[in-house]
Amino acid sequence: MKLHHKRTDYLRSFEGIFLLSILIGGFVYRLYFADLAYKYPVFDMDRYVGFARDIMRGRLVADCCDKTAGYPMFLAFIFRLFGNANYDAVRIVQVFFDIGTIVYIVKIAHELFGKTAGYISGILYAFNPFTASYTGLLLPEVLTIFLTCGWVYLATRKQLFTHPMLWLLYGIYIGVLVFVRKQMMIIILLATAWIMVASFRKIRRKIAFILTVVCGFFLVSTYSLYGNILTFHKLSITPPYQPTGQMYILFFATKPYSELVLMGQQFEPIYYAVSEPWHAAPLDAREEINKKYLELFVQKATSQFPLFLKLYIRNMFWIWDRDHLFYYADPWYPGDKTKTRITSWLYIGIAVYGLAVWLFTNRRGAIAQPLFIVTIVLVVITTFLFALFSSEVRHSLAAFGMLSLWGGYGVQRFGLILRKIKIG
Repeated sequence: MKLHHKRTDYLRSFEGIFLLSILIGGFVYRLYFADLAYKYPVFDMDRYVGFARDIMRGRLVADCCDKTAGYPMFLAFIFRLFGNANYDAVRIVQVFFDIGTIVYIVKIAHELFGKTAGYISGILYAFNPFTASYTGLLLPEVLTIFLTCGWVYLATRKQLFTHPMLWLLYGIYIGVLVFVRKQMMIIILLATAWIMVASFRKIRRKIAFILTVVCGFFLVSTYSLYGNILTFHKLSITPPYQPTGQMYILFFATKPYSELVLMGQQFEPIYYAVSEPWHAAPLDAREEINKKYLELFVQKATSQFPLFLKLYIRNMFWIWDRDHLFYYADPWYPGDKTKTRITSWLYIGIAVYGLAVWLFTNRRGAIAQPLFIVTIVLVVITTFLFALFSSEVRHSLAAFGMLSLWGGYGVQRFGLILRKIKIG
């Protein structure tokens, strides 16, 4: 008995040291990548920093078209603690958040797939260069991935479906996620509806769950609702004026969305011809511009359907096809194109394999598993909906937590097959 206890204590100690090693390695790895990222606020980063300074001055922040106030609040909080415009502090805090994502991933995978798969998933995420390269940018991607994995962790708690207080917490949590990244709203709505239908049999429980979740969600969304009503006289949680006119331009572009703009990459000339007048126009006029270009988009898509279908498939590929690691400026580009592309598709490939194996062995209960639900909705919306608006690869970055989870399971299962072949 004593020998058994000693062995158990040893294993626990070893596992703890191993996990700590993954976290420390991931931390150092991210510090290195964060230091290589472009260090000064430009484009979207500059917008977020500007909103953060407005919040620090006590102003109500409501953007007409693109940004929610969640990430600027995150920046403002860090600036309050560590000094105004302390961008290095932001980078270090984001590194810690990405380390927190590793913990979420290990915990989820441990519980659903076993300890071995959990550690493999943790290693895959800890040493993936794709999210690590974003820790140094003043963009909400790292925080979005952390919150997405936290959402999955909360959704996979068995107590969630028996404790109404957790329903409220769930609503608050997804409200925070939308507050940080507005593009997650459609994903959250669809996945939550699916989870509700799959998890509750009685209609009363379904109604109680959704009403409680909505209360929590709107509790967090009060700031956005108040800001949009006061500023734009619009009842909206997300920015009320969406630049859909650009959808037409970006969809029919002849090359992928230009992310390395500080290295000479140029957008389509017509993009500027549409984007600049749209942003300069009065708000009411923007709706007319949107209507005009949306009609053009539909007209061209229907009249030239084979071309539309070809470009649609192309954009769905582009949105996942990474050929550079860093946004705005990549110090290794173009030397890292081939390695980056191969590594990216390898992550996707092992995740698809892991998901396929899991589906084969869990056919009956698959559609009710929250991890499966969130993964499917996230990937489908990114691939089929976001590809209508943009081929920007950072739209698919939010899925890398899920890719690491399924990838860890895939590697573990493939290892078991190799072991059987070796033994045989």
